Amino acid sequence: MNQTGSLSAEYVDLYSIRLDLPQTDITNCLQWLSEAERARANKLLSSTKSREFIVTRANLKRILTQALDESAANITIANEPGGKPYLDCGNRHPRVRFSVSHSHDLALIALTLDHAIGVDVERIRAEVDHASLSRRFFSPAEFEALQQCDRALRLRAFFATWTRKEALVKAHGKGIALGLQQFDVSVDPDKPPHVLATRWDSADTVDWQLHNIETDNNYMASLATGSQLSIRYR
Repeated sequence: MNQTGSLSAEYVDLYSIRLDLPQTDITNCLQWLSEAERARANKLLSSTKSREFIVTRANLKRILTQALDESAANITIANEPGGKPYLDCGNRHPRVRFSVSHSHDLALIALTLDHAIGVDVERIRAEVDHASLSRRFFSPAEFEALQQCDRALRLRAFFATWTRKEALVKAHGKGIALGLQQFDVSVDPDKPPHVLATRWDSADTVDWQLHNIETDNNYMASLATGSQLSIRYR
């Protein structure tokens, strides 16, 4: 049996969520949050960050209730030691995997069964010093590949590379502790992405896959999966 509710071990279900909502909608979103989640939202330093968390978490819980045929009260999101969120429902739904990312006015939520997944979205910002950031955080091979890109393409290439790398560390599960320089990805934003090399544990033989995500032109987004899966846009 490959399915739990509407979820499948053959697909990643990808949801695009707008975060620029009127206050009445944000208030409605609060009804989906637990007391601990509301307290977390209140502790965030800006109203924008609070709104992003509230709307994204509410939509994640709504989607999970529909996919798993559970009540919102039974949907608990916890965090692993490395910070990766997971569905904490005791022995129920052990196969469910999900990943969430948000940037400014857009959030992405990805769900599947059995397979490791990670999603990342970033708004493309021209003011970003992409040369310095790529030299600091990317591998030497990726930095050199970015310098070889046409200057008009370089900003989009930087954000494509960034989201690909962030998506992969999320899927891997060790987060930033994995080290962004411990692997290489392709940098061309207009071509299918690939993991070109890894320099971590040689016992890690997972066949990591990268996917470009269709989204708003002002954003760049990527998905990483632990095996070859198809994407269903919801």
